[in-house]
Amino acid sequence: MDTLTKVMIKNAFLNCGLATAFINGIISYLTLAKVEMFENTDLVFNFLGTAIGCGIICPFFSGMILKNTIIKKGIQLGDKKKRKLAKWIPNNLFFGALMIGLFSAIFLWMIPYFFAEVFSISFSLSRINWCICLGLYSGIAATFSAYFGVTRAYYARFS
Repeated sequence: MDTLTKVMIKNAFLNCGLATAFINGIISYLTLAKVEMFENTDLVFNFLGTAIGCGIICPFFSGMILKNTIIKKGIQLGDKKKRKLAKWIPNNLFFGALMIGLFSAIFLWMIPYFFAEVFSISFSLSRINWCICLGLYSGIAATFSAYFGVTRAYYARFS
């Protein structure tokens, strides 16, 4: 992984992923007060909602991340066609957010789905463990989405 990608992932995590993880963990703790244990189907369904939600919402904040980090540091991303996934994301904010939501649903949701369904792992999580797990997962999903949102915003602005 090159230095540019590391800087962009770090900035996506600090500007979007960290806050999203904290907020989603607290919201899930407060809203799931009556639930004692969560099963595999709850886990897979909630992870799908988190992946799609973060994938669609986070790119709308990517313009601010771009302005505060990438432009201030004078970073050049190069040609859009050379970036593996970024070349498939439209420059339009709305359609770009939908595509990033689709990417995050496909890539990020398949991980817990694969382990829960393919391996038939049966486990239950307590409320606090579920909130921590959902918070961490939403932080990863938000970082993933913000990273691609920043690349979308960069190419929409400079191409």
